[in-house]
Amino acid sequence: MLVNGLQSVSLDIYLRQIRSLSRKQFYARALGMKVAAAQRELPPPPPQQPQQPGLLGQGGGLPMGGHGDT
Repeated sequence: MLVNGLQSVSLDIYLRQIRSLSRKQFYARALGMKVAAAQRELPPPPPQQPQQPGLLGQGGGLPMGGHGDT
């Protein structure tokens, strides 16, 4: 339907869309709250140990700036 050059939507269709979007929003919020509650019930993760650098970070190989011709 066109009114003054603008499209309009019937009230019935508008309310149906609002109900549908509201329902989706409600379920999304409910799911988010359920996930948050489940995460609060989990035991805290153990503290992480500092990672030990591998052999590549320990030096070795060619000296800095050299090409092996020393």
